[in-house]
Amino acid sequence: MHKDVPSKVDWGDVESDRDVKYAFQIFFGKTNEETVTEFKKNVTMRTSDLKFMPEIPFKYYMKGFLDFIQQELYEEFDKPDVMNCFVTLVEEKLMNNPYEIIPLIDLIEPTLASICMNQDRYGLDEEIYGDFKIKYKNISSIRKSYI
Repeated sequence: MHKDVPSKVDWGDVESDRDVKYAFQIFFGKTNEETVTEFKKNVTMRTSDLKFMPEIPFKYYMKGFLDFIQQELYEEFDKPDVMNCFVTLVEEKLMNNPYEIIPLIDLIEPTLASICMNQDRYGLDEEIYGDFKIKYKNISSIRKSYI
C-alpha cells in the first residue's frame, strides 16, 4: 500500500457504522489518483462517504477531492454538482466536525472562494443551489471562530 494511504488502523472500527463501512469498501487501500473514477461515477455518493469517514481517511481523501476539482477531472455537465458537493461538505464539516477540516482550510480556501465568488462560472444556478456568497460568509464566520 502507498505510504500515505490510510491504513486499516486509521479507519478504526468500520463494522459499527454502516456509512463508515460503505466508505471503507469504496476507498480503502486506494490512492487519491485511484479514487478519481469513483468521484466521476457518483460525486454525490462519494462526497457523502467523505462526510462519514474517520478523521485520518477524511483528511487524505478530501485532498483527493480537492485535486479532482482543481485538475478539472470531472465531466463538464457534472460541474455544478461537483462544486455544490464540495462547498456543502466544507460547510457541514465546519459545523459538525471542525477539527477534521480546520487543518485543511488553508489548502481548501482558494478553491472554495473561487467557487463561491464565481457561482455563474461553475453553472451553479442560484434558484437551484442557493446563493454561494451567503454560504461563503457562513463558512468564513465559522472558520474565524476556530482560528
